[in-house]
Amino acid sequence: MSKQAALIRTIEELSMNAQPSFYTLMYDGWLLRFANGYTRRANSVCPLYPSTLALDDKIAYCRDLYHARELPLIFKITDIAQPPELDEALAQMGLRRNAMVSVQVLDLRRIDKTPTLTDVWVDTSFRGQWLLNYAHMNTLEEEHVPNAALMLASILPPTCFLSLRVGDEVVAVGMAVYERGWLGVFDVVVTPHMRGQGIGRQLMLNLLAWGKRQGASYSYLQSQTSNAPALGLYHALGYREAYRYWYRELPVHNA
Repeated sequence: MSKQAALIRTIEELSMNAQPSFYTLMYDGWLLRFANGYTRRANSVCPLYPSTLALDDKIAYCRDLYHARELPLIFKITDIAQPPELDEALAQMGLRRNAMVSVQVLDLRRIDKTPTLTDVWVDTSFRGQWLLNYAHMNTLEEEHVPNAALMLASILPPTCFLSLRVGDEVVAVGMAVYERGWLGVFDVVVTPHMRGQGIGRQLMLNLLAWGKRQGASYSYLQSQTSNAPALGLYHALGYREAYRYWYRELPVHNA
């Protein structure tokens, strides 16, 4: 396995642990993940490991399993998806490509930036108030809150749920998960009226500082390539793109 392939596999494994599904079915090297429809990542097929069965039969099996649960058939595709011809086969079957995501990495050993805003709450176990703040800032639909709560409460590696305050107001939240020397950063959001004032940078620096205290040497995060402001922030902090992934999707009504 090449160094790049090993990196992709490692981060894909870490990110699945950091954003757990409710059920995972192992199927000939593929991981079929289910979380009641909350997020693509937790409700998709991750074809991460070598595959041996007939490809058409495997895809049909996955389609039937997801559609029986009224979920779209979604594949999360990276450059190491197995087998290599999978993405083209999915395209030929009509699965639409969407949501291009950039996976960014940062060598924490080479940065010495520290936050100047340090009025933060740091919880290492999930609390409902953090999610309520996140839902309000990110306009998370109310119907998704129970599933989000269950997912966040199910994370097994050490986790930081961080809330940044200015005065008496929580103005930004984010979370980070530490595993195997890596810090994964997720769900970073700043309240709308405070955006463009450097709050996101301060939030990130607090999350990275927590990760370094846990012993993290590297950090990773995921951002849609269309989100220019977020990518600009991450680049300024030193993150650089390691690889991309995308989704192939077949809605239930297209079966």
